[in-house]
Amino acid sequence: MLTPGSASFGPIEQGNASSRSLEIAYAGRGTWKIEEVRSKNPNIETHLEETARDNTRVHYKLHVELKSSAPAGDLREQITLVTNDANNPFVPVLVEARVESDITVTPSLVALGALTPGRDKRFNVVLKGKKPFIIKGIECDSAMEAFKVQLPESAKMVHVLPMTVTPPAEPGKFDEVFTVSIADRPEPITFKAYGTIMAAEARAN
Repeated sequence: MLTPGSASFGPIEQGNASSRSLEIAYAGRGTWKIEEVRSKNPNIETHLEETARDNTRVHYKLHVELKSSAPAGDLREQITLVTNDANNPFVPVLVEARVESDITVTPSLVALGALTPGRDKRFNVVLKGKKPFIIKGIECDSAMEAFKVQLPESAKMVHVLPMTVTPPAEPGKFDEVFTVSIADRPEPITFKAYGTIMAAEARAN
């Protein structure tokens, strides 16, 4: 019996470590033992502590730590208790968390729709933080140089970035990945824009 039945962390701010403890109770034979705790996720660390044992009952406390290195997003993993019971050697334990970034970008995927070569299209991207922050710069992954952006100079909790795209002449799918550098933040923020550049025949129709 596990109490609670899983290691549920709920929402956690990215960059912060958090821990949960589970009580494990076994009734049957006093020689029952957890020999190992396996985790495939390097961001989950475990520590097992035996707290009681007699002829028919065994108790453990399982400490589960979600490391500060856990990336942003939903986490749903399973750790495994390896026991000396041949009939039930593996006991799964669910680990759940929602790691929230300190800075979010909206939209993270910008739909540009149909684009005309040489015709500017404007859109906004909003970056929101839990405290004021400064945007140092924005870089594109490609060398197309089709995008322009006006960067704010001061620290704010919410930055609205006016962006302009001037599509190149070649028709077809068009996408770009942006990397936003934030002052005093080691990891950048990324977002993507995509659309379709229309051919001359399609524009004429």
